Amino acid sequence: WAGKRIWLRFGAVNYRATVWVNGRKLTEWEGGHLPFAAEATSFLRVGEENTLAVKVNNLLDWTTIPPGRVVKPPGGEKPRLEQYFDFFHYAGIHRSVHLYATGPTCLHDITIRTRPMAGKVLVSWTLEHDGEEPYRRRVRILDHEEVVAEVETAENQGELAFGPYRLWGPGHPYLYRLRAELLDGAGRVLDSYTEDFGIRTVAVEGDRLLLNGEPVYLKGCCRHEDFHLVGRGLHLPLIQKDLNLLRWMGANSFRTSHYPYAEETMMLADRLGLLVIDECPAVGLNAWGAFPVFVPGRVDEKTLATHCRLMEALYRRDKNHPSVIAWSVANEPASEEEGAVEYFTKVVATMRSLDPTRPVTFVASAAAEQDRCGHLVDFISVNRYFGWYTEEGRLDLAAERLRADLRRWHERYGKPVMLTEFGADTVAGLHTLPPQMFSEEYQVEFLRTYARVLDELDFVVGEHVWNLADFMTNQSIRRVVGNRKGVFTRERQPKMAAHYLRERWTGQK
Repeated sequence: WAGKRIWLRFGAVNYRATVWVNGRKLTEWEGGHLPFAAEATSFLRVGEENTLAVKVNNLLDWTTIPPGRVVKPPGGEKPRLEQYFDFFHYAGIHRSVHLYATGPTCLHDITIRTRPMAGKVLVSWTLEHDGEEPYRRRVRILDHEEVVAEVETAENQGELAFGPYRLWGPGHPYLYRLRAELLDGAGRVLDSYTEDFGIRTVAVEGDRLLLNGEPVYLKGCCRHEDFHLVGRGLHLPLIQKDLNLLRWMGANSFRTSHYPYAEETMMLADRLGLLVIDECPAVGLNAWGAFPVFVPGRVDEKTLATHCRLMEALYRRDKNHPSVIAWSVANEPASEEEGAVEYFTKVVATMRSLDPTRPVTFVASAAAEQDRCGHLVDFISVNRYFGWYTEEGRLDLAAERLRADLRRWHERYGKPVMLTEFGADTVAGLHTLPPQMFSEEYQVEFLRTYARVLDELDFVVGEHVWNLADFMTNQSIRRVVGNRKGVFTRERQPKMAAHYLRERWTGQK
């Protein structure tokens, strides 16, 4: 450690964090689910005992992403946090904390973009570093341990070409490595970093979502970072378990609903060939009719600035993952409100300026005829629960409403439509004949009904069932110890629906 620069990095702290080292304030951060780091060299005493203190505050207001508000009931009752999202608002240090050292000159960031062409691929790279100006940069591309392209330059950005090459995708998640080194005048390595990347293209053309130039249909489940033993705490075996369960069912994708997942999840998705819609933590921008959201004093310039800052942090963390094929800038915002247009025009423009290579969407809950923002995105994403929150128990009516609703979205915007959520609460072990709500039989019939409608509509590009596994929520009259829409229990045991989805998506019973 002596003579080195020493850094502290937090994987995620929910929601605000203030960090002290040996009684001195080191840094502060606002925004759960995303990492932050700070140099602590001058705060630490090498070879002695040091004290690290972190204050965590999970209170939300209308300037935070996600938003919320503290309500003070009349009569002197204890104030309560009112949230507009349906999952438990865990506080705390959720992911790993790392103490690490670098030399005086160190790499902070690498951006990799690929452009496949006939017979070869063009790889562009950009390095960010600080400290003394390095004499040279050496960048190598490795196929396993074989160097397939290399350059030494005085510039922080450049291009390398090589071929032949292998594409990345489901079923063939082939990864290359880019190794960047900063060199001094004698050719000694000051710092180095190796980043995995894959070669693939994503595009929206007409009514199709294209991966590597071919139509792809997204099959999978949304999930939550939630487990009965650790809440939202990082649990590496659980990440492996969940993604293996998705693959067992034949899924090829998931959405990070409703916040960025752990970096380890994204790395594993790269290796397993799972496609990811990567979502910003902007869930809850909807008061569900209680009052307007997109008005001055609630969602204002500070909220917008926080939203864009967290999208930039998400982009910088996940930009090199080939598994990330689209960005979702919000879940179920009040897109029918007039003020939403100006707000999301800026949000989407910010995301496009950061990354012009991936499609952008947001997940809508409004009706197609009331929505004001669908023209801003590349494909339409909608959540629908006909047959559960409405048309309770009437799956015949649910099918009619779903079919008409999805057609209206397509007729209005002429874009592909993705059904990003649909599901029914199900108590494991509860069986009824005929199928009734909350039974395992009803969950299967619900999913089967939706599947028939989706298979009729050639402009639908995917289906994500809500949810992979049961998860904890705040207590309410419609929640039976949490949200029970999982096709697996909270302990990851299958309900009948998991076997149905495996049969639908793989043809195996």
